[in-house]
Amino acid sequence: MVIEDARTTATLFREVLEDAGFAVDTFDDGKAALDRLLNGADRYQLIVTDYQVPGVDGLSLLKQLRRRYAYLPVIFVTAHGSVETAIEVMKNGAFDYQEKPVDLDVLVNLAREACSRANVAPPVVASGAQLPYLVGRSPRMLEVYKQIGRLAALPATVLIRGETGTGKELVATALHQFSPRAEKPLVAVNCAAMPETLIDSELFGYEKGSFTGAQKTRLGYFERADGGTLFLDEIGDIPPSTQVRLLRTLQEKTIQRIGAEGEVKVDVRILAATHRNLEEMVAKGTFREDLYHRLSVMEIVLPPLRDRLEDVPKLAEYFIGRFCTEYGCAPTGIAPEALELLKAQEWPGNVRQLQNVLRKALLSSNNLCIGAADVREALRQPSAQAGPTSAAEKPGFDLETWIRAEVEAAAAKGTENLRENLVEKVDAILAREALEKCGGNRSKAAKLLGVTRRTVRSRAAGTE
Repeated sequence: MVIEDARTTATLFREVLEDAGFAVDTFDDGKAALDRLLNGADRYQLIVTDYQVPGVDGLSLLKQLRRRYAYLPVIFVTAHGSVETAIEVMKNGAFDYQEKPVDLDVLVNLAREACSRANVAPPVVASGAQLPYLVGRSPRMLEVYKQIGRLAALPATVLIRGETGTGKELVATALHQFSPRAEKPLVAVNCAAMPETLIDSELFGYEKGSFTGAQKTRLGYFERADGGTLFLDEIGDIPPSTQVRLLRTLQEKTIQRIGAEGEVKVDVRILAATHRNLEEMVAKGTFREDLYHRLSVMEIVLPPLRDRLEDVPKLAEYFIGRFCTEYGCAPTGIAPEALELLKAQEWPGNVRQLQNVLRKALLSSNNLCIGAADVREALRQPSAQAGPTSAAEKPGFDLETWIRAEVEAAAAKGTENLRENLVEKVDAILAREALEKCGGNRSKAAKLLGVTRRTVRSRAAGTE
């Protein structure tokens, strides 16, 4: 069955599929198609439908079919898709999702595969979750959205792989928000930001008096995430001793606080991420093979920005709009030659580096359209080069843990003026958060923080 209200497209799909050996019925109205399906779906092995059709939209049709015919595969083909649409239809059991203009050979191959697997449709799991920020409509990112949709409702551990700055934490957030655990906590931990001496106590907690300074019992990240999701970012950086404890926790679903005699049961879904080559680490003996297999039950691999440069204009549009709101600037755009310059870069720091470049370019544009000269200048500035985001801006950030890590690292390096450096970092984060909460209104943000409007702007831009 083909459900498509554009006559030329419906005719094209019919001819292509009939040439491939399928018998095809076409409908230009979703309600009429649904009535036929509910009164004789056994005659169909596959549905190919647009998302927006008169009568009943594609998602409503899919949900009704899943209640009656869980085995019937549905392929969506649409010209009006979105990231949310892709994830929503896959989460609700669609076989595949394609955006127009669709490759007709791909459509035929999908139809053949769907018919061969018509009895193994995925289950339906309802969720009222909303998608976090994810931008990009390239084929590589579309595959990522479809994988999120397929895996979100499953309890399996997922390993999210990709270079630094590709957005692994955003994928983890989407997996949680579209899961049955969405109403429970998502606790994100940056494993690379925690010193080896602290990581066990932070993950698993400790009892009062278990070591010097343990003045009260402290719950670890596992217990804080109970019932929800624990996102272990940069999992490749955990030391061997913690790998052993983590493996036991994954196997037994229990944790033991430092200094405790008994164990505590935890119900946590684990999402892990890394930019490291874990296979090489396993071969060298620096990462446990059994833990690797536990973590990589399912994988989502994020492409580097250089492999999806067609997404740069959309990313630029998003970041410029966000920064204009954040700084209270008049809305502005970006010149075509500046966009071409951005698309010509290799972006070793990926989306995070692009974000830094656009922030600098906007601030140097004097409220005019961002030009190529602004981009060139931003690319030359060290602060716009590739590099990790501060641990203080990671999801699930814990102030006490961050301060301890910063003090330990500074002591090891012999750093001076640590307090001043940390205060500057915290001031910048406070200014950005206040601007975001106040809808970009600098006056309101200044009143919230008890500083001047000029101070808010300079701190948010990191120029104070």
